[in-house]
Amino acid sequence: MNRTMKWAASALLAFSVAGLAQGPTAEISGAAQDPSGAVLAGVVVTVTNPATNTQRTSTTNAAGTYSLPALPPGVYNMKAELTGFSAQTRNGIELQVGQVARIDISL
Repeated sequence: MNRTMKWAASALLAFSVAGLAQGPTAEISGAAQDPSGAVLAGVVVTVTNPATNTQRTSTTNAAGTYSLPALPPGVYNMKAELTGFSAQTRNGIELQVGQVARIDISL
């Protein structure tokens, strides 16, 4: 096999494996703030798929943002919590393949 064909075969294999790793997923991301509009770091955001009872958690960073990538499509319930604030919940968040749902939080 010549050098060009080896390179082409390697590239094809690499792209095939990368495609399989991505899979059909969705994402929830957003930002958290207090009633005055100040960003909130350290907010624990938990999403639960009630059909499978699986949970994923993220914590907002110093900029107040969070991200929950690579979620299987489905319906999720979300809870955001930070000590000193009332918890916020949102139920029935439906995610489709490839969707990036932006859900901002106000505590």
